[in-house]
Amino acid sequence: MTQVKNLQGDTLESSTKEEPKRSQEAQELYDNWTVSASGLSEFARTPRAFRAYKEKADTEDAAHFTLGTAVHCRLLEPETFDEKYYVMDVEAPGDGTNMRIFIDRYFWYTTNEFAEDQAKELAYQDSKYKTKFDTVWKNFEEKENYVAYWNALNDSVGKIILTPKDEFIIEEVVSSVKAHKVAAAMLDVDPLDNHTYMTEETIEWDIKGFDFNMKSILDRVRIDHENKLISIIDIKTTSKNVHKFAYSYENFAYYRQMAFYGHAMMWYVENVLKEDKNEWALTTSIIAVQTTGFYETVVYAPSPDDMMIGHNEIINLLTKLSWHYETNNWDYPLEYYTEGGIMPLALDLSKYGVNGETGQNNSEGNENE
Repeated sequence: MTQVKNLQGDTLESSTKEEPKRSQEAQELYDNWTVSASGLSEFARTPRAFRAYKEKADTEDAAHFTLGTAVHCRLLEPETFDEKYYVMDVEAPGDGTNMRIFIDRYFWYTTNEFAEDQAKELAYQDSKYKTKFDTVWKNFEEKENYVAYWNALNDSVGKIILTPKDEFIIEEVVSSVKAHKVAAAMLDVDPLDNHTYMTEETIEWDIKGFDFNMKSILDRVRIDHENKLISIIDIKTTSKNVHKFAYSYENFAYYRQMAFYGHAMMWYVENVLKEDKNEWALTTSIIAVQTTGFYETVVYAPSPDDMMIGHNEIINLLTKLSWHYETNNWDYPLEYYTEGGIMPLALDLSKYGVNGETGQNNSEGNENE
């Protein structure tokens, strides 16, 4: 595992000069919005994507299901799995059929406290049946598969619905992780040791030099008080070849996410444990597991250089995000406003061996011309 010390350095100290007065609109953003690793990734795409992400998070149900969240629950909090998830193992009417629409809408209306007669009438209207209601209702009551589907919907109230295929994948993934000795050991909680364990822990924190309310939800953290070592363990599911995880690692900036979690935990050391963060170190590990094929598991350790790159990107992105908060300009990136509406464009010269940094230089590339 890779050790990285003290991601929050002296360069982040707050400035002592007086800042201009902040607008009420900007202050409301600072007060009401949190910045997470996911949010920062949205901002890295475009400011508009970040704003849409925050507004969506504020107005939509946060319990949106992905296979990954179910895997996390099954691995990290198996005792709560049945409370959160329901496997729909009955045959439902075909998607988009009149009866499927009727049952789904009838269920929605009844669970949202509509009167029984009104729920039936509205569901019937939504289904756009051309036959009479009495005929539709009789058909619903007499078909065993329709009744079974209806009962399953009622049994699943308050839970996220899984299909039998989802359940199979989840169990294969869990078996794969448990069979990987290192991954299994990382996720194991030993009640006899003196370590502190965090599981799906939410930490709200701040970072010196910025006024953002930061937020992190960490999969698993092990705090070794005796050796002053924090181990951050993150689980990633992927449908791609897990042995070629480097593409996802770079494309989705997981290195930056791990550095983000490092900041959160160093804040935790200083503000919750009340200890000197300079005396602590941390390790970061990613348990990557494939949800297809052989359901293989690989444990990766981000390099110290990657963590530093992630740290630098965090500071750079937060600096730009501050500008957007203060000005409330979200249509374009900062450079659009500072460069007169024209975005700069240039190749990463180091990738092309300019000045002999990497690869072949220009003279070598022209030898055969």
